[in-house]
Parts: sequence; C-alpha cells; structure tokens
Amino acid sequence: MHGRLYQLMVRSARPVYEKFGNLLWRRNSSSVHQRWIYSQQITLSVKGFSSVKDDNVAFEPNKSMGIKCENILQYLKVEWLKINKLEPLKSDVAERISRILLHHNAPEALIGRLILENPLILQKPVKQFEECTGTLIEYGFNGGQLVNILPAFLRNTPSKKSLTVVLNTIRSFGFTDEEIPKMFSKYPQLFLLEESELTNRYNNLQMILPMTQLKTMIYNCPNMLLHSIASTMEKYDYIVHEMGLNDKDISHSKVFHHSIEHIRVRHTLLLRAGLYEKPKPDGTTKNIINPRLRRIVDTTDLEFAHKIADVALEDYWCFRNVLSVELDHLTNDDVDSDDEYLSSYKRK
Repeated sequence: MHGRLYQLMVRSARPVYEKFGNLLWRRNSSSVHQRWIYSQQITLSVKGFSSVKDDNVAFEPNKSMGIKCENILQYLKVEWLKINKLEPLKSDVAERISRILLHHNAPEALIGRLILENPLILQKPVKQFEECTGTLIEYGFNGGQLVNILPAFLRNTPSKKSLTVVLNTIRSFGFTDEEIPKMFSKYPQLFLLEESELTNRYNNLQMILPMTQLKTMIYNCPNMLLHSIASTMEKYDYIVHEMGLNDKDISHSKVFHHSIEHIRVRHTLLLRAGLYEKPKPDGTTKNIINPRLRRIVDTTDLEFAHKIADVALEDYWCFRNVLSVELDHLTNDDVDSDDEYLSSYKRK
C-alpha cells in the first residue's frame, strides 16, 4: 500500500518535473537557463535590477557595463551579509572581477553567484585572474564557460603558459576549437594536469580502445582523461561483454561519466525485469527491443524508473541498495597501476 501511494505521489508530480526539467536540463545553454536564473534569483533580491516580465527577455540590451556592474555589487552587498557577517565584502576587488567578466559577455546573474559561492576569488591577485580569462578567451571560450571554469582555479591557479600547453596538447589530439571549450567547461580539472600526464593517458586509451570511436568517446566524457585506465576498461568490458553492445552504442552515450555501480544496477534491473536482452553478435535481439544505452545510463533516476524500467522511484532505490549488498561478496582482483593493467590486457 505504501509503495503504491508513493508511486502515485511521484507520478502526480511528474508534470511539474517535466515543466522545469527541460529548463534545468539545458544547463550549458547561454539563453534559457541563464535567463531563468536571472529572473528568479536576481530580480527578486535586488531592487537595482529591472523586473523581467517575459522569460524570453533576459537583460536590457542598452544597459551599460557600469550599470550592470553596479547591479552585481548591490546584489553581493545584500547577500554577503546573510552568509558572512564577520568579514566585509571587498567591493573594489569584486567590481574589478565583475568588469573583467562583463567585458567577456558573462551574464550578470552568473557573475554574482560566482563571487558569492566562491569568496576565495576575492583573495586572488586580479592581474592573475585577468591573465587566465584572457588566455581562455583567445582559445574561443565564452563568458558563461569562464564562470564554470574559474572555481577550479581558486586553490591552484595555472599560469598562462600552463593553460596554453594543456590547450595545445588537447588540440594535438584532433579536437577542434569549437569542441575544446565545451570539454573543459564540463571538466575544468583537466587544466590541472601536466602535459606528460595528459599525453600518457591519451596514448594508453589509444592502446585499448577503438581508434574510430575514441575521439567521440572522449568528447562526450572528457573525464576519461582524469580516471585510471583500469577504471575506464572495467566499464568498457562490462558494456561490451555483459550488455553485448558495440563501440557505436558507447560513442552515442556518456557512459564513462558514470560509475561502474551505476551502470551495473540499471542494466541488472532491466535484465531481471525482462526489459533487456543481451543482443546477438549481429546486434539483434529475439524477443524485445532494448532501450538505447544513453537512455539506460544518462537519464535521471526519476526518468529511468518511470520511463525505462516502469517502476516506482522508491522501488528503484530499494533495488539499488539490495543489489549492492548482493554484490558485496564478489571480489575483483585489484590492479595496482595502469602499467600493470596495460601489460595484462591484450587488445583484440
């Protein structure tokens, strides 16, 4: 009874989720998502911002940089007191940072949130901050992407030279100037890798993954360059040998973004529910049409439970916990290093 009631409650909330889900899903959009943040967070908090009556209108086109900067400072002064009453806001530094980002067309709302959520940015030399942003702009990054990347630089700010080396290294792998900003915006930790480390990891992936799909796999999941080879291959082997999928299926998903536990739980649930059948070598199935890999692994828990597995969200969570206990007795031999793994792996 409880499970059925919960299922009805979750499904009754689905229209609300779908209404806002599409908006929140477009996190990388410089239009809808940023405008929504602006209208919902900024205009309600600061009188200096003009009210937005239409979600399709984000900012006044004729607003000067000075007015935009003043609006950001007003917002920061109001919100700063709510979270930090002991240390005063460094308004002069905040203004200089705001002007730099506004010059690169970063949205007002995102700038205010960046400074508020990352107060350490006010402790960094502004010249170093300006040097980093200028270098990224030269390589095609936009203002919104700068805001996503900068928090990763707060504790270990890379020099202009190191940024250039990393970006040129990624470019040498065959990625275009349009692809590179999107990759680093998702995983700015890539900037903190040494050139040799980045090159070695890419070369190792070339040895064990198909060259025809490798570039697409890395573009969809740049975190492959951050993880160990053993971790990547554990996922790859599971998808190929247990799920019976091919490299093309993998390249159309972001499966390497997820943990092996996440992949295994979702696949096992569908398998035991009779909603998934391991394909034959030619890719065909006998009784059912399998959902695509990206729908299995890249969807939210709510969407997967309702639209793919056809179970209540509560039941999916319960199954995930039970399967975790069930698999506890299974032990895998640990690989001490990537070198050991590569020496034991023979590419077919």
